[in-house]
Amino acid sequence: MRNLFETETYSDIIDRIQNLTPEHKALWGKMNVSQMFAHTVKAFRVPLSEKKLPRMFLGYILGPIFKAKLYNDSPWNFLSPFITNSGDVGRFFFQGE
Repeated sequence: MRNLFETETYSDIIDRIQNLTPEHKALWGKMNVSQMFAHTVKAFRVPLSEKKLPRMFLGYILGPIFKAKLYNDSPWNFLSPFITNSGDVGRFFFQGE
């Protein structure tokens, strides 16, 4: 699995981000580019320990099974679940973000 600590992967991601414009259309879902950036920033608060998500009892039981599926080299499915309680996506301005 690629990770951001590899120089080549990091450079690829930075290039992709720098090539985005407000006119780009979503490949998954309905977010525009500005909303996607805001969503990504919110999502990164969890692994950076800035936000702790609540975990239900069922998560302790099923967590290891899903972790094994999410953290391997196979690509994620387009219909994969996502965090819905990360807050309202709202309206954001591409240049200001």
